[in-house]
Amino acid sequence: MIADSVACLASAARFKDGFATLQDAEIKTRMDKFIVKSWHYKRDNLGDVFPESYYRERIGLIADDVMAIDRRLVSFDHHGQIRSIDYNGVISLTAARVAALSRDFDRLQAEFEMIKRAN
Repeated sequence: MIADSVACLASAARFKDGFATLQDAEIKTRMDKFIVKSWHYKRDNLGDVFPESYYRERIGLIADDVMAIDRRLVSFDHHGQIRSIDYNGVISLTAARVAALSRDFDRLQAEFEMIKRAN
């Protein structure tokens, strides 16, 4: 489970190919569709194998919702069922979106300063 959903064990460029840069608009479109929900893990039929704190209310994304946005952001089990979210992908989108917002802020701040000086 860890290999396909949490850790990217080989992140150097030499292990990858087919690079394509996502455009800001494409990133924004995906990020705007994320729905954060509160939820609890279902209790299984094996008895309480996890501590009670495991079943606490949680906040996060749901893999099914994320798959509807972009299937590259989820992983599947050997039966083809949605398994988990690729948080490395989600974090990468988030970092790119924050960078775009920062550029927008800098541009707007510069425009504001020009308007202020003109008045």
